[in-house]
Amino acid sequence: MFDIVPKSTFSDTWSPLSVFRDLDSVFKTSSSIHFSEEDDYTVVECDLPGIEKDQVKIVFNSEKGYVTVEAENKSEKNKRKYRYRFNVDPDDIDSSVDPQLELKNGVLTIKFRKSERRKREDKKERVLRVE
Repeated sequence: MFDIVPKSTFSDTWSPLSVFRDLDSVFKTSSSIHFSEEDDYTVVECDLPGIEKDQVKIVFNSEKGYVTVEAENKSEKNKRKYRYRFNVDPDDIDSSVDPQLELKNGVLTIKFRKSERRKREDKKERVLRVE
């Protein structure tokens, strides 16, 4: 009914992602996304090491507020795929202005201009310090 596999063989070759061998290398890489704010902008930084500008595709749906960043390097030496998806509140950004994009040193920076409503709310916030 069951095949018996010696323990050493099983533990040496089995991976929880072995079913998805192509995806295994994607999950083993560490890539990240960072969110921050400036006075007039909401800033998103995506790590895309080894990627050039012409290899990046960005889809921004201003009505629903989602952003998808896809990048793929198909070179024989350095095959990599990245996919980030995140949401921005459509009420918090000025959708009449396209986001500013910059790819520098393997980091894609996306700056969304804040809406006037969001800027007013930011002025109402206070930073509290623990003493």
